[in-house]
Amino acid sequence: MKTNKKKRKAATDIGVSIITCTNKLPYMYNIFNNYGRQIVENKELIIILNNDQLSLADWQERSAIYPNISVYQLPESVSLGECLNFAAERSRFDVLAKFDDDDFYSRYYVSSAIHALQTTKADIIGKSAYHTYLEEDRSLSLRFPNRENAYTKQIAGATLLFRKKVFQRVRFQPISLGEDVAFLRDCRLSNFKIFTTNRYNYVCNRRTDPNLHTWKPAKEYFLSTGIFIAHTDDYRKFVVQESL
Repeated sequence: MKTNKKKRKAATDIGVSIITCTNKLPYMYNIFNNYGRQIVENKELIIILNNDQLSLADWQERSAIYPNISVYQLPESVSLGECLNFAAERSRFDVLAKFDDDDFYSRYYVSSAIHALQTTKADIIGKSAYHTYLEEDRSLSLRFPNRENAYTKQIAGATLLFRKKVFQRVRFQPISLGEDVAFLRDCRLSNFKIFTTNRYNYVCNRRTDPNLHTWKPAKEYFLSTGIFIAHTDDYRKFVVQESL
């Protein structure tokens, strides 16, 4: 019996444009490595440097060992939201993923999020339940464990993955704090559906030096709002899961 239905592409075959913005030199290779380890076949990385002291030429030279990376520089007076819009406007693929510069994204992160995009009615995928790692204490915790695999109103801004049609209607606000919260609010007002996946394959890293973060809550905030998992020097064994 013939069917007109097209066979759904494997999650690893869907093209994705990863966008990230940074103003900190120490995160260069974290950004490259998060991108390089993703198992999706068709991918690109668009980096926006938002610090006048960073060397665009140096970043472009060092990024050349990876495929399909573009690096741009905008004045540090330009907001984070505007930087993300600038990157998204230059994307080639129909799926966009926002990566933070300082966090960990496992090799299965993008493919599992795309799988959720394919198998739900959502336009935006992310995580409400996620791990945090405090470098100072070597402590891994889990936040919001009951918020998995469900439609939701809010997800962590560092875990946004969405169809390009969303960006064609909703842009990031020209602000540098809370731009992700405002983006999700505007998406809800435009009736886009948001889905949270499971807790695996992403870690919110908190470094010992608070100046390496834009969002600067005290470590006590994370300790009091998460469920302790372990003291460890290798959190990957707790968080990486091939979860399609």
